[in-house]
Amino acid sequence: MPIDYLYPLEQTGQQYVVNGRAATPEVLALEAASGEHSCFLVSAHIGDLEREDRIWFRASLPEQRLVAMGWVQAPAYEGTDDGLWRVVVAFDRDISRRLQQDRDAPVVRAARQAVWEATAEESAALKRYAGLKALT
Repeated sequence: MPIDYLYPLEQTGQQYVVNGRAATPEVLALEAASGEHSCFLVSAHIGDLEREDRIWFRASLPEQRLVAMGWVQAPAYEGTDDGLWRVVVAFDRDISRRLQQDRDAPVVRAARQAVWEATAEESAALKRYAGLKALT
């Protein structure tokens, strides 16, 4: 069964990366709307991420809200050049667009400095919002 993870876009000491470059929530929104694959740095739960898990991207500025959702494409891997861990995500274009346009999207607890697994309550709310009941 897929697991929901939350990815904070503002990380202390490490900018998140979209396809090898530092980005802003606005750039992430454009990537997500395209439905393309993107590569993200991860520093926690690297051994837990599996194909088909969902990553919900959370911005805390200028307001706390979810801005995109994507599906993990393969287990996290270590970069050969820099030793940093990465995960490839395929954005769900429809859900990501809805999150960006809908001010009533679910709000999750305060951001941490790394990827973390959603609580059962958060996961249920996210799946309900996205209409994912039939998929899990």
